[in-house]
Amino acid sequence: MPIRRVGHVVLKVRDLNKARRFYCDFLGMTIGNASDRGMFLRFNDYHHDIAIFKTGDDAEPPRDNQVGLVHVALICSVARLTGHPVAPQINRSLPLLDSTCDWSRSSRFASGSS
Repeated sequence: MPIRRVGHVVLKVRDLNKARRFYCDFLGMTIGNASDRGMFLRFNDYHHDIAIFKTGDDAEPPRDNQVGLVHVALICSVARLTGHPVAPQINRSLPLLDSTCDWSRSSRFASGSS
């Protein structure tokens, strides 16, 4: 049974509102379903590409020497970053390769742990 693609990624965050602002307002994702516990986000018409669930406000941040997801890389147009209020901050932290950017370097910002 060959795998065709990754169906979705699930992330845990302390602050759902901060995550919504980043993934929806900045990256342009739309909310498929949401509750006070989490949200299902999508880029196009797929049910959800990223699911985000709330942890406790006192949840420990990821540690260097632990098992788990290291990062998720999203490919986007460099033009998407132009003119956004946090673009200078993000652009400084991202390597630019051929007109694409790797969002894995911004995971600290995106996860709400900054």
